Amino acid sequence: MQGISKSKHEHLLEALQQLEELLFAKEGLKIKTEVETAGTAPDLQQVLRDAISAREELQQLYISYNITLESLALIISKYDKLYYHLRSDYVSKKLKELKREMPVTDEQFKLLKEGIHSAYGT
Repeated sequence: MQGISKSKHEHLLEALQQLEELLFAKEGLKIKTEVETAGTAPDLQQVLRDAISAREELQQLYISYNITLESLALIISKYDKLYYHLRSDYVSKKLKELKREMPVTDEQFKLLKEGIHSAYGT
């Protein structure tokens, strides 16, 4: 999955706005064009409405995307804080305490030692 490019988004918005301006300006020539082509010209008002609708939808989706990114950044930040707290301040300390209390001859000592290695990523 790829992020949305702000510059590509802005360029497309600009292109849609230019299209709207052209269609709006051309709307004044619509009657003459329809008479000359015997009604085969597209309904410029509908094309203009479609362009406006597409631009508004695109902008709304981009706003939603940015809100979601901000939310995701907050979740990642909270996760990282909790992860490092649990890893260094909780799990590691508890495993070390158990290691001090557990005799080397205990069957669970090997499992405890593996847990300590996992906690430190070694």
